[in-house]
Amino acid sequence: MLFAIDYDNTWSADPALFKKITNDLKKAGHRCVCITARSKDTDQNLLENSIGKHMKIYYANGEAKKKYAEKKGLSVHIWIDDNPGNITSDFTINHHQSEIIDRIATHLISILNSRTK
Repeated sequence: MLFAIDYDNTWSADPALFKKITNDLKKAGHRCVCITARSKDTDQNLLENSIGKHMKIYYANGEAKKKYAEKKGLSVHIWIDDNPGNITSDFTINHHQSEIIDRIATHLISILNSRTK
């Protein structure tokens, strides 16, 4: 089976737990991918340095995740997402939310970079 796991408030809520879950799924012969509503242009480093170390990441860029997955030829059997509405509906954020996300991502990237030095 193919499992699609969201990043924000899903994987990011408890990375250690989701690492264990995805490792167990892979050992049982299943595949795991991350499908996020995020844009690859703005958030790639953050995700690649976390969930990207454990599975391939697909950036839906606000498009409904199921529709995006189908366009990419992915037939997801199980979705793990804190916001199931994003699976079937397009995700839109306002300008203020976008600024907050950018600031958080920049801060997290600086934390990750400081840990690798």
